[in-house]
Amino acid sequence: MPSIIESKPMHPLHQIAETPTHKLLLKQWLKEEELILGRIIPKETQIDSARKEITMLYIFWRGIKRTERSWLRGRHASKAKSLRVEAKAVRKWSVRDFATLYFFTVSCLVLGITRVIDCLCGGGHDNQKEEAGREEEERDGQKREK
Repeated sequence: MPSIIESKPMHPLHQIAETPTHKLLLKQWLKEEELILGRIIPKETQIDSARKEITMLYIFWRGIKRTERSWLRGRHASKAKSLRVEAKAVRKWSVRDFATLYFFTVSCLVLGITRVIDCLCGGGHDNQKEEAGREEEERDGQKREK
């Protein structure tokens, strides 16, 4: 008595999958996928690290501002009690305010410039290597045909 598996005819796609051409195309597709992922993963890692850096800078800046405000409130309250002076409507920027603004601005500029340079320089090299590899494969194919 024949088994169920033996009596079932082979599917036409099974015959196609067994051809050498199909196997070659599959290998090429897998290689291209690997190359694409090799380029994407480092870029995603860079983007994630940039987001973390920006978040940390923002948290640091907010912490400084919060501490400064609480320190100024306490200082202002004690001054007002001891001197009986009314609060001024406009407070001038202190050296600490300018220093905070300066370091935050420089950090953002350095981060932005780094990302621009990376985008401009990083992408170009990968494309040049890929084009050189394709040209070499074309030359090899033309030599085989001759």
